[in-house]
Amino acid sequence: MEIFNNLMMCGVVGFTALNLLQSPVIQQSFSNINSGNVSAANAPEDIKKAVSEAGINDEQFTWAIAHILKVEGGWSNHPSDRGGATKYGIIESVAKRHGLNVSSITLPQAIKIYHTDYWIASGANKAPNPLNLAIMNSYVNSGRKWSISGSNPQEQALNYINQQDNYYTQIYTSNPSQTVFKSGWHRRTEYMKKAIKGENPSW
Repeated sequence: MEIFNNLMMCGVVGFTALNLLQSPVIQQSFSNINSGNVSAANAPEDIKKAVSEAGINDEQFTWAIAHILKVEGGWSNHPSDRGGATKYGIIESVAKRHGLNVSSITLPQAIKIYHTDYWIASGANKAPNPLNLAIMNSYVNSGRKWSISGSNPQEQALNYINQQDNYYTQIYTSNPSQTVFKSGWHRRTEYMKKAIKGENPSW
């Protein structure tokens, strides 16, 4: 099986290059917060509201999904992205599996999918912060789980992210058509490393 096919297992595509059309709601929400703290009180108000509307009451998830949505952005339909059109990082095939149309999917609907199909399915819900973010990020972006090593959750998270970053390199090295996403993938890695360290990185 090609490396790229492994990326498609999960159904959420993070093939976000620098020119991804970001969601104004998500981007504006992050302008004045300290999102490095696990507390849901430090997640954007619009994200907290959407999580609540999705019927989810989980502070750890709220913190993690705020970062995931920040890098996934809004609507994207890159011609080189084999996942096709995406909204909030949800690809068309996944939206259809949930009985939804990707073009009209709402933020609470997307968040509910992230919670069941990626947060819980990856086991991120059972991991300590900030390792939970690293696990969810990799599962969202590639459907992959990596080995966990390190003396504390932050070190484990950073090691986990590095494994995901190495995987990106494997993808575009073996499949040159995916080189267009190189800078966006590695930029995502740097963002996640800063979030793991408790910073409020820009995107």
